[in-house]
Amino acid sequence: MAEESLDSTNFWPAYATSFIILCLALMGDYPDHRGRRGSGKRGDHYTLRRHRAITYARDPEQTYRALYAAKAVGAISLDVRGAFFAYRNRTGKRATRKGFMRWLRDKQPEIYAKVQ
Repeated sequence: MAEESLDSTNFWPAYATSFIILCLALMGDYPDHRGRRGSGKRGDHYTLRRHRAITYARDPEQTYRALYAAKAVGAISLDVRGAFFAYRNRTGKRATRKGFMRWLRDKQPEIYAKVQ
């Protein structure tokens, strides 16, 4: 495909197209239309999840930081630092963000739900 771009009289459009094809191929899949003639497309013809899938996940540290962000925009009124220190006083020095988020889920589910 790169060779075709270099041979083209319109280099930049072909270069941009090749770059997009590369990006789509890296994200999942890009169907090659050059060998096809006149037949209909399958329903999953442009599916990007054929070879990869994206999963969004958040670890407890990121969820803890999301509490600070929610506080900054006014979505919650919880004193995050104070709540963590209150949890830490109950559990001792072994307090973790994961344990704090579990504790928050149990004690204040409405606030926990806003950052999930």
